Amino acid sequence: MRIGTAWPMRSIGAGWGLIACLGVWPALDLASVPAEGGQGPSFSCERAGLLDEQIICSDALLRIADSVLARQFAGLIRDTDDPVRREAIRADEHGWILRRNRECGATAGVRLLDAERPLLVDCFLAAYDERGGDLDRIRREPGTEPGRISAPIRHPNFAPSTAAPDFAVETGLMAGDSDQPVMAWRPDGSLLVIGRPAAGGGSGLYAWRPGGKPVLLSDAVADPDRIERICLTGEDILLVPKGAGDPAPVQLLDGKSVRLLSRRDVPPVLAQACGLWSRRHLILDQAGEGAISLGSIDRQAGEPGDRFVMLRHGADTHPVTPPIRVDRRTGMRGQYLAQSAEYVVSLAHRPAPGEAGFERVWAKTGCLSFWRIAASDGAETVGCIPFGDYVGLMPQPLPTADGLYFTADTAGLYRIDGGTATRVLTGPVDEPLVAPDGCLIAFARGSPSNRPNRRGQKIAVFDACHAAGP
Repeated sequence: MRIGTAWPMRSIGAGWGLIACLGVWPALDLASVPAEGGQGPSFSCERAGLLDEQIICSDALLRIADSVLARQFAGLIRDTDDPVRREAIRADEHGWILRRNRECGATAGVRLLDAERPLLVDCFLAAYDERGGDLDRIRREPGTEPGRISAPIRHPNFAPSTAAPDFAVETGLMAGDSDQPVMAWRPDGSLLVIGRPAAGGGSGLYAWRPGGKPVLLSDAVADPDRIERICLTGEDILLVPKGAGDPAPVQLLDGKSVRLLSRRDVPPVLAQACGLWSRRHLILDQAGEGAISLGSIDRQAGEPGDRFVMLRHGADTHPVTPPIRVDRRTGMRGQYLAQSAEYVVSLAHRPAPGEAGFERVWAKTGCLSFWRIAASDGAETVGCIPFGDYVGLMPQPLPTADGLYFTADTAGLYRIDGGTATRVLTGPVDEPLVAPDGCLIAFARGSPSNRPNRRGQKIAVFDACHAAGP
């Protein structure tokens, strides 16, 4: 569709989007719309530069569908006498274009491969068909606001998710002023948190049990905002500061007091179990007998730019066999699950646009892989998070005794059932930890507005084994 002579030719998506943003609505040049039955879209494919234009131009049926819809929309605008309603129809059209591009995955920065194009073409065809029905209803129901008539795209590439009741239980604790919550589950099922009571009180190390109230273990924690993790080995609780080479001492809990120890003064068994001698990112088991390392290793295992997983069990240390290897720029995260005695490894964040393109692979295969590694021998199985409307965020898998859950940043907590994902909690779910029983998931919750620094978030617990809560 050509939008006036002073504007460049664009697809129905690009043209209306630009004009809506500028707040200008030139007269339609209906002569530029191909005659019914023509093979061309509503714009010149020779000038197609945007992704949605390229998708339309790549398929004959889609080119025709674009032309037909453009004529239908132009006729509706021409036959609408009320100028206010005309503006409402144009605004609704702009909103549909944005939904079409977003839900079909035709967004800025995506580099579409030829093998992946049919997926977007099918989504566009469904969107055009549904939009035609919307425009017919808008014409038939002149007394109804266009936005109340337009239906969402029912066949998007992104599987829809639905909101659910909030079954999380508040612990009565708030995370400290660190840039991320610091928590750990003990083997007895109690949750340790560096923070303070939500009802008011001093900072320190607190313990919480289901059905109970927070209990202060020690208010002598030094620099709580610099604690990176809590290491549990047997009865010992070691508070490790940020940075492997940080000169700040580690803190060993001794009753209600805290002993400050330099790294060289930490008992060797404890130092090894807590990974104090390694520059790699270690994920420890709760018995202190094994660990998994997400750090890089030397050339003998692969290219120096690759990041491998290493398993240490007792005196044995070896790389886990491929395919556990990803480009180092993506980063990796891991956790230990006591209930199943295994480690879970997944991507830690989205690659920058153009680096790995994993979202396109995810859309094509319908699966974002992660790995479950047996703590005893390194045997691995591959898990899958289905493609959904949380794409663009970075899901973190959470195998539980009730099946597979995952978090998706600000989108919430999801459960996978039969290959589809159902949202069970809404809102940010930060730093989730599965308890040793495999049922309870502890996490920090807060609004997206306070999420950039993650300070002062409430600590909550979700019971995956009992949908009505703990």
